[in-house]
Amino acid sequence: MLVIQPGTSLKGLRKIEPQNAFASHPQFKTTAKGLLAAGPVGAILHENRVVLLPLVHMPRQAAMLTRRANTGITPLPEEISSALQDAMVVHDIAAAHRILGAFFDKAALGVNTGISKNVDFPAVKPTVLARSRPGEAAVVFEALLSERLDRALEQHPEIKTVTLGNIRVLTTLGPSSFDLSLGEALEKMLTRLGQKQARPRTFKRIAREYALSILSQAVDREGYVREDRIISSHLLLGEALSKSNEENAMKAALDPSGISLKQILALWKDVQEESGREDSQFLYPVRLGRDSSAKAAARALGIGKRAGLSSKGEQAVADFMAAGDGPGDLFQPVAKQLKAPGIKNLFFFQGSGDDWATNILVVVDDKGQAWGFEMGYTQ
Repeated sequence: MLVIQPGTSLKGLRKIEPQNAFASHPQFKTTAKGLLAAGPVGAILHENRVVLLPLVHMPRQAAMLTRRANTGITPLPEEISSALQDAMVVHDIAAAHRILGAFFDKAALGVNTGISKNVDFPAVKPTVLARSRPGEAAVVFEALLSERLDRALEQHPEIKTVTLGNIRVLTTLGPSSFDLSLGEALEKMLTRLGQKQARPRTFKRIAREYALSILSQAVDREGYVREDRIISSHLLLGEALSKSNEENAMKAALDPSGISLKQILALWKDVQEESGREDSQFLYPVRLGRDSSAKAAARALGIGKRAGLSSKGEQAVADFMAAGDGPGDLFQPVAKQLKAPGIKNLFFFQGSGDDWATNILVVVDDKGQAWGFEMGYTQ
């Protein structure tokens, strides 16, 4: 990281990356020049953009970074750049704390950042890893639609042009098998085109643009797509978003000592398939802050008030398996993995209502992450 003092010319920095102006965060409406006027800032080259972080209110970090300053902006290690997510100019000090906090927390986790592990960094809020930018989910939607449309056309080679009248036939894959998600997407895309029919290649050509037009209208303040605004109203797009979120989470998450999260997820999907329970899900890893208590883990995973803490440790696993609407002995292969040294704590949460019940096993690992498994029923 390069520390830039007030009065530094921005022209030299722009010459390093002439094709990219300084990024600006829409929430803060600040400029690089205005930011420099407030005091020294740290600069990182990330994803072909210059990231500026104010250091004036963080003297210890500023002094440390100044000692390590070099004569140019150097790329951040891949492990750390993934924590930053996207380049931005940060004017808000709280936001800077969150970003720098995650940066220093990585060092505390043992990642080789070249930064002392004894840094007194700010408390870090939990970071959700299962989330996607509109562009990421749009790419997945494009591939998913192409794959599903090709499968439908193989079943119905007589259909050369998709119309509002033959979509039902096209998406019928067997005597009692229908691809409702694909059918809905094709109908909405035809509506968007303002046409009653289109060739299959047309849908593939406009898929990404179509997805972006919807996803970009459903983002939170940080620019990530909100699932609650997509899942219920756009079936295939919701599937694509879920898949993109899963890919991002598993890519960003760190494997606990002695365990593979990808293997855990694969084993859990086997449990879901064999149990036949639709009301089940994997709670994707969330990077915790300093607080790794049961309450903090539950809050980070979005459990909320729908379930309360029932047991801890090995008993939590046993209770999850024995629950009336739990996985039973099908969970044994996963349970064996949870004996790895990287598993620091286990919490069992349970909740129920007049027409629903849920059982949740939460795992806290040695990489400062919380993740888990949920299974229950809804009438």
